Amino acid sequence: MLTHHNTRNPILPLDVHVPDGEAHVMPDGKLYIYGSFDKRSDVFCSEEYHVVSTADLANWEIHGTALEGKDIPWFNNPEAPKYPGIDWSNPTPFIRKMLESVDHLAEKEKFETAPDVVKPPLLFAPDAVHKDGKYYLYFCMPDDSEGVAVADNPTGPFCDPIQLPCGGIDPAVFIDEDGQAYFYWGQLFSHGVKLNDDLISLDREAIVDDLVTEEVHYFHEGSSMRRIEDTYYLVYSNIERGKPTSLG
Repeated sequence: MLTHHNTRNPILPLDVHVPDGEAHVMPDGKLYIYGSFDKRSDVFCSEEYHVVSTADLANWEIHGTALEGKDIPWFNNPEAPKYPGIDWSNPTPFIRKMLESVDHLAEKEKFETAPDVVKPPLLFAPDAVHKDGKYYLYFCMPDDSEGVAVADNPTGPFCDPIQLPCGGIDPAVFIDEDGQAYFYWGQLFSHGVKLNDDLISLDREAIVDDLVTEEVHYFHEGSSMRRIEDTYYLVYSNIERGKPTSLG
């Protein structure tokens, strides 16, 4: 565990990179940040998560490995269920612009079709929640898979990963005042569904698509739900300026 004292931005040491952060106050009163972990020079994110915590917004702790991609049983498994994240047959303006990039297409094709390429088990933007003494970490991977793992501690280790029956990136979890948990995810099109009481399963038939979209709401990715009094706010990465450089 690494400790760091700081009351200014950026809050972490300059050699510790935790993008995609979601912050939650857990039952012990501490603030915990769940994010991806940049440590590679060739791609974003990495094959591991590290949780950051603080009791006073001045003294920070970067904890040990919370989850590793090598422990996800369905990744690179051809027999695992596949749930597409983006409908490439119905491209949005952003996708059309991306497809016009010859360099991007060449790299995409090279990465996806090369027979000897074993994709690294990268862990993308996560989120976490507490219920009944357990901590649930929701995560996504480059194959569009979404999963959840469980721990007895807010910093992990998170174990027994389960694949969720949906595809995309950037999972988010929200527990309403009545105790009902909701799960959100997606890129360009945001999806949502009630989680079952166990917080590790959902009904695919109950999924609501297009909660917000790129073309109507400038939604790019990063759904994050919160409630203030009787109003619900879905915060997300906004692409109105041509790139996802602001919040919506």
